[in-house]
Amino acid sequence: MLSTIALALVLALLPLAESVPQTYSATYLPSNAPDKSEQGQAGTNRCPSTNLNQTSECQNAYINSVTDFCIFAPPAPGPDAVIGNTERIEVAWCTKPGTGTRLIPDGAITGAHFVKSPDWVQVTGTYISPPLPRRTPNPPPRPGSGNLTFLNVPAGDMGVRIPPISIRQNPDAD
Repeated sequence: MLSTIALALVLALLPLAESVPQTYSATYLPSNAPDKSEQGQAGTNRCPSTNLNQTSECQNAYINSVTDFCIFAPPAPGPDAVIGNTERIEVAWCTKPGTGTRLIPDGAITGAHFVKSPDWVQVTGTYISPPLPRRTPNPPPRPGSGNLTFLNVPAGDMGVRIPPISIRQNPDAD
């Protein structure tokens, strides 16, 4: 009986635990960011705005508008560069220069939506992943679909949800 009550209490409190917002308690700005902000970090947080190259290891993301945002993608191409394998080493790719990140090439993203609330911002979009090479060698581009292979995402990779930093620091929280 006691274990049934305990289980019922846990189940009753579960929605409360899920409604607690995840927060990141960084106390620095991009102008004074440390080189690394978490143990085992592969890239850098120090991203000079004058750094304009497609080999940047910057891991800062900026989301300001539907035309000014960043996403994370693999730092290098290859068959093992699927998102699930590169989550810890993803680098930032941005739509605008001036952040020290890599620039998203034309054609990689062809549509996006921006939502802003008092507590969060979100950029979403859709794309059609090119077929895997074994199905169709050199597939023709699909109109309006975007092409994430321009961001080192292998053809056919549908990605995974990359958790926020507060969850990555505590894998049991996911």
